[in-house]
Amino acid sequence: TVETEVGRTPTFRNGPRVVDLDLIFYNELVYSSEELDEASGVNKLAVPHERVHEREFVLRPLAECVVEVPDRKEAAADCNSKSMIPQFVHPSMNLSVEALLRRVTNGGRETSLQKVVPFIRSRSLSTPGGGKEEEETPYWIWGERTKIMAVINTTPDSFSDGGDHAALSDAMRFVDSFIITSIPVSAASSASTPLTLRLSMVDVIDIGGYSTRPGAQEISSEEEINRVVPVIKAIRASSNPITSRTLISVDTFRGEVAKAALEAGADLVNDVYALTREGNDDILNVIKEAGCPVVMMHSRGDAGEDKEYDEPGGVIEGIRTELGKKIKRALDAGVRRWNVMVDPGLGFSKRVEGNLTIVRRLGDITSPSLSSSTGPIRSLSSSARSVHPLANMPVLVGSSRKSYLGRVIERQHSSAKERDAATVAAHTAAILGGAEVIRVHDVAGGWDGVKVADGLWRKVPSPRLAGHIPGV
Repeated sequence: TVETEVGRTPTFRNGPRVVDLDLIFYNELVYSSEELDEASGVNKLAVPHERVHEREFVLRPLAECVVEVPDRKEAAADCNSKSMIPQFVHPSMNLSVEALLRRVTNGGRETSLQKVVPFIRSRSLSTPGGGKEEEETPYWIWGERTKIMAVINTTPDSFSDGGDHAALSDAMRFVDSFIITSIPVSAASSASTPLTLRLSMVDVIDIGGYSTRPGAQEISSEEEINRVVPVIKAIRASSNPITSRTLISVDTFRGEVAKAALEAGADLVNDVYALTREGNDDILNVIKEAGCPVVMMHSRGDAGEDKEYDEPGGVIEGIRTELGKKIKRALDAGVRRWNVMVDPGLGFSKRVEGNLTIVRRLGDITSPSLSSSTGPIRSLSSSARSVHPLANMPVLVGSSRKSYLGRVIERQHSSAKERDAATVAAHTAAILGGAEVIRVHDVAGGWDGVKVADGLWRKVPSPRLAGHIPGV
């Protein structure tokens, strides 16, 4: 009935369709209708779905989990945008979703799927440039290669490059510098006159109009909008098609700024307060209504304060607990899990050793559980375990020019721009630890570091970078 109402029309068995709605599980119910489908000769309705145990594209999303699942009834009932059901037991096969997924993927060694994040422009927002909605939706494939986020601060008081890009002409000159002429490795080795390509070194441009450094000047939302929106519009209006199509992020914690930026052509939001800054509750609704990706960062308010992590597990467990609560709040409010990227917040309320610990143990932050990531694999017959809100989420790391690097290289009074080499080293370690996105000020240095790191570790995946199934 639902399929009919939304416009599905019959084609042929397994043919293209406008919509396909299947009932996978219904608590512990086992049911098969007597009515047969005329085309296929199979039961029109069977619960559980007759082929769920064969389909990785169904089982893999079901194995994504963010809540404790004490029994199969609660697991099936809680299957929604914020949680899935890895421990739910197939009522007739008596195997969990995790076990079925391991079987169909040969223990996780074989997979036909790639995890992606789509950048879908909300139809409730304006469409600059005309015809944008008809273009193919851009998306990122996680695990394929490390993405680069370039920083453009339109503020006069940023810690790293204050004033360098405050003027629109300076910002656009910086954007133009992202375009390079590249000779692919395969072309260089196989042709006497190798093919050259024009491409951008960056995957997304992060535009911020409000400095979050300690002691930075407070500005109004109107001033912040006046700083970031002209740059977004200029990028979208660029005569260079590579530039005009580059993804844009807005670095803000304010809902009205996020909305104005998205309407001007931005694609995602980067919030250092993880949608929880006091007095700015509207940003959560903006993200939900726009359906856009969002970077949610761990912080504790002022970046220079509250640096102690005395609870068991130290800074890693502190991030998991505090950021986990904020992400759960966003998911409960309707933000889609696949749209969330995690930022551990290097330099925000962390001491030097805490920052180093984050880079060193980056994979533990998004582990389904620390015990399962560091100890032996638990059998399926063991009791249900708690799976964390951050489990398996893609991680963005922003170590660029942070003051802790100045202390590590024993030049704590160096200027931010003197930390670019240290930044490349830290980001290289983060990529080995599983970082999917790095946020950089020095784009050329970031590009070089990513190319080398990806060449080393994404060609022959390390345990951190290899895709995994929860519990495997």
